[in-house]
Amino acid sequence: MKDTILVTTALEETWPKKDEQILFLGEWCCLYANKEKWESLDYQILKYRWDDRQKLHDDYVYLLDVYEIILKELTASLNKLHGVEYSIDYWRILIGPWLMSFVAIIYERWANLDSVLSSNKAYRTYILDQKDENLIPNDMSEFSSFQENDEWNHYIYSKLLKISFESNSLEIINIPDLEINANSMVSIRRNLWKRVLGRFSTFFNKNTDHFLYGSRLSFFDLLKVNLNLFQFPVFYTTEDLRKFNPDLNLRKWKITTSSADSNFIKTLKDIIPFQIPKSYLEGFKVLKEISTDLGWPGKPKSIYTSTAFHDDDVFKQWTAEKCELGTPLFISQHGGNYGQAAFSFTEYHELKISNSFLSWGWSREKESINPIGSYKKQSTKNLLRESEELLFIISLYPRYSGSLLSMPISTQVLNYLEQQVLFCSNLKEHIKKDLVMRLYPYDYGWSVEDRILETFPNINIDKGERDFSTALNTARLVVSGWNTTTYLESLAMNKPTVIFWDPVYFELNDQAKEYFKELERVGIFHKNVSSAINHIEEIWEDVDAWWQDGEVKAVKKDFVNNYVRNNEEFVNNLIASLKSSESIR
Repeated sequence: MKDTILVTTALEETWPKKDEQILFLGEWCCLYANKEKWESLDYQILKYRWDDRQKLHDDYVYLLDVYEIILKELTASLNKLHGVEYSIDYWRILIGPWLMSFVAIIYERWANLDSVLSSNKAYRTYILDQKDENLIPNDMSEFSSFQENDEWNHYIYSKLLKISFESNSLEIINIPDLEINANSMVSIRRNLWKRVLGRFSTFFNKNTDHFLYGSRLSFFDLLKVNLNLFQFPVFYTTEDLRKFNPDLNLRKWKITTSSADSNFIKTLKDIIPFQIPKSYLEGFKVLKEISTDLGWPGKPKSIYTSTAFHDDDVFKQWTAEKCELGTPLFISQHGGNYGQAAFSFTEYHELKISNSFLSWGWSREKESINPIGSYKKQSTKNLLRESEELLFIISLYPRYSGSLLSMPISTQVLNYLEQQVLFCSNLKEHIKKDLVMRLYPYDYGWSVEDRILETFPNINIDKGERDFSTALNTARLVVSGWNTTTYLESLAMNKPTVIFWDPVYFELNDQAKEYFKELERVGIFHKNVSSAINHIEEIWEDVDAWWQDGEVKAVKKDFVNNYVRNNEEFVNNLIASLKSSESIR
């Protein structure tokens, strides 16, 4: 009996050249755009591990523990390598976003292979001859691009096969080194005029100013905050990180292993020194030098950001140093899902590193969460326009898993897309003709537009030609099938909104369940497509009458107050929070 060929990614160079049985490790291998090539093959697709959502939750809990253990060990290793004595909190701020995602990525890839290769069945697989030094991310920003990339994921699978699974017969194929799109080669790019303005304005800052960076505030809100803090408005910018040359000799260090370590833990410890971004190893000294030269405050009263804590390594290193000296860090919520998800690596990390997390309205006992409201512009007016448009908003998740949270992950996006197609299919024609589907700005290789047009060749598609506010303002009704920022914005702007999703893939925490139960009662939230369609058909001729109903308004107001609270007091609340920083030190 001939061996089955194991294929780990969508790279066709690794597919068999003749008629052989294929096991695709996941749906990410089978690009819709190339379906004519793989549909004719003799293939099977492995059932996805995390289709068992209880297993996903259990793995989430386990991987949080692994993350904390590895972070502690990396703190000791990196301190020794760099001749410093920083605390675990310092390294959590700097490398935490990378390490948390990397632990989950390696585990999911390792578990996928283990589920296949732990059996006695014979497999063969083709591994590309890729150079280690070409596959090391330069910084966190480039890592974010790499984890969505077929070549990098093939490299990771190849390393795991070589380190953990020796029973496989491996055939090496030589191809050119990995070439990555130019837009992923530099971590941060800034417009020249913003950089000039930022550098000029630093001449007027004081060494103890509150530091606001990556704030998501409008120009005028930022101006108001600074003036009320009695400091000159400074528009801080950073510098682009150059490409660092990998030093493989510097990467020969090892994380201490134990006889109690599982196969996965040993594998993870083996691979980390070869994959930790260069900005944390070869470029660490440069990170420290850049922030010194940028004119940022030496002893800031506080640090405030909404987004820079994740990808911006220069900011993270500088912030970690200041927090070591006692400066409090304020992080403002920057999107949806927060306070609602049953589990989320992102939320866990932000709450862990901040002295005060500024939410859009929600809070929890025994956690430093300050519900100051949202910076999103809102309206209490009814914004119904003379428009027939049903704005249907599509969201996505990458083909390859990364950070873990309670929403469709990796191949489960296909189930989500099937639900969106089902929604469009079952709408009555007099409503369907007015439907405008707004696509997500990143496709991740799902070919969403092609999938939709194949079924609905005459559908109206919005690829983002209009800004989101304009799209909302010109819609009669907004429909969203994903737990993300978009429906919060439409509710905040008082736009008639219908939400639907499968609760299996969008697990809510107990507090959020009560709010969504109320939304369901008044027809705003639905747990399946048919319920959403029935409701839309009932209200379509007079959406405004439904939206202005007293009970609907009361439930909507309560939900908005808890998850996207009115913007009018946000700036004043932010000012008060930052002024209280002295009491947090």
